Amino acid sequence: MTALLKLYPASYRREFGDEIADAYREATDGASRTARTREAADIAGHALRMRLGLGSAGRTGRLLAAVTPFAVIAVGVYTMFLTRLTVSALRVADRIGDIGPVVLTGAGAPWPSRARYRP
Repeated sequence: MTALLKLYPASYRREFGDEIADAYREATDGASRTARTREAADIAGHALRMRLGLGSAGRTGRLLAAVTPFAVIAVGVYTMFLTRLTVSALRVADRIGDIGPVVLTGAGAPWPSRARYRP
């Protein structure tokens, strides 16, 4: 636990270190190894946010907390679009067969397919 606490900024650690250690002990008392690892990762993530000044007390942290759900949705929609585009391109490539190599640059894959031109 001491190593995890050292990830926090010194001032934050002085002010909240005991509380964080107690919460960690309470959460992991009798827990499985997976649960302890997950809790340690949560503490490390929180420490990183505190070091970067992205806590809920700061303006940047509040802004990111408000924007993140929309960004996640946008990335999901974009991923679905690229997946659909790739599937469509692969279907077209399968239909044209021997015409020549198909480059899927529009689908986010900048490499040519393995199809070879056979005159």
